[in-house]
Amino acid sequence: MRKVAAEFDWKIAEKKAEIKEIVKKRGKIQRGGGVGPLITAQSELTMLEKEQLHAKERLQAAKRDDKNQQRNTRSIEGEHDEGNKTNKECEAQEDTAGGAGESVAKCEAAEGEVAVCEVTEQEQGELEAQQKEGGEEHEVPAEGQDGLAEEEGSGGQADLAAKLAKVEAELKQMKKESGKKRGRNEDLIDGGDDEDIDKGPKKKRKARQKEGSHPPQKDETSEEKERRGQLEIKKFLQNPNGLTIDPVIRAHIRASADHFPEAARTSRQLALHCLTTNRENIICLFHQDNDKTDSIASEMRLKYVISGTPHVQQVNRLKVNQVERVANYLHCGCPEDTALFDFYLWKCLRATDAEGNNKESLKDQVIPPRLRYFLYEAMQDFRINIDMLYSYKSKNTEAQKTLLRQFIGCAVDKLHTLTEKDGEDKEVFGLESGTSASFATHYSRHNPISYSSPRGATPSESSESD
Repeated sequence: MRKVAAEFDWKIAEKKAEIKEIVKKRGKIQRGGGVGPLITAQSELTMLEKEQLHAKERLQAAKRDDKNQQRNTRSIEGEHDEGNKTNKECEAQEDTAGGAGESVAKCEAAEGEVAVCEVTEQEQGELEAQQKEGGEEHEVPAEGQDGLAEEEGSGGQADLAAKLAKVEAELKQMKKESGKKRGRNEDLIDGGDDEDIDKGPKKKRKARQKEGSHPPQKDETSEEKERRGQLEIKKFLQNPNGLTIDPVIRAHIRASADHFPEAARTSRQLALHCLTTNRENIICLFHQDNDKTDSIASEMRLKYVISGTPHVQQVNRLKVNQVERVANYLHCGCPEDTALFDFYLWKCLRATDAEGNNKESLKDQVIPPRLRYFLYEAMQDFRINIDMLYSYKSKNTEAQKTLLRQFIGCAVDKLHTLTEKDGEDKEVFGLESGTSASFATHYSRHNPISYSSPRGATPSESSESD
């Protein structure tokens, strides 16, 4: 029985390793999906732990019974020598009858003698049947077979082995039923991330290799994804309208701020494509994993007037749905420019500790919609929008200089406004009023981006309103 209890330890350790592997794959590949296998494995682990506890309790009970029996035997031997002789004769007859498959001998104690345990032929047959059934259904590892064979004579051994076999059979059946209900996740078949919008069962479908599609990458390391991602991003920038980046790489980009910073700071088209799931939904970083409801910003709407998500979520449940998003908004209901600004900050921001020894990104921590809305509003106060930031990070030096002039000009205009209110009218830093407008007009030919105010007013009009 000790071997049976130890076997539970072995099975529990194996199940914990399985759960650890599921969690690891879920965190690296599925990003939010894969809940079904994890729950199933955890349920199996709980059942095994309960059965282990029962086995230990039976083992303790068996030890107590054995001690009690030994004490009773010593007491009987001291008081009834004659009875012990009769017991030995009965045991010899019982062994003979058992070997031939006959009825177990019954010993009747004489007057003043001790009566021995009687085992009927029916009880003996039931015991043998239980042992046979347990041996067929339950396969014990090689290292535990010898120990089990030595303890076959234990009274609770057959029951425990049969119980363990029954539990294993139930677990196998649960796995089969769970697999039938879940089916194969279509996101994983496509080689992409699990958007996890529908919680219901998904139909199984065959993975078809289409022209231009990406073959599934199995057990791909982070270094391999980095190499493949660099190549795919480069090809996409050469032909953004004709090529797509593998959904696995797009999920890898969204998994951490350290993965491919250029994906968020190069162009609007590349950034939107990286935020696109394999069901053709463009969803911001926050709503990739949080607040997946059809309400407007869910609980945030109950507490604040400005939630950062003005529109109701409208998503494709399947690729074929082709739900059109509201102009200038993503499928999750967030403003497009605000979500792209959030993506830009998340990929580009780095902080250094007080000692200057460690530098770190935001990693997997994302900015909530309401907070990023305020941050983008603050940037717009300087008449800077997300397209200007893309130009600033580009290799076009003229575009970078234009953005800096726009920023400086805005500050100078604001300073002129304050001096005029104080009754002063003099030149500041050699720049006259309306500097930002003149900068934008003079250098716009070097940069195809429009530098009009994001709020619809020209820089001079905006400065006057301020």
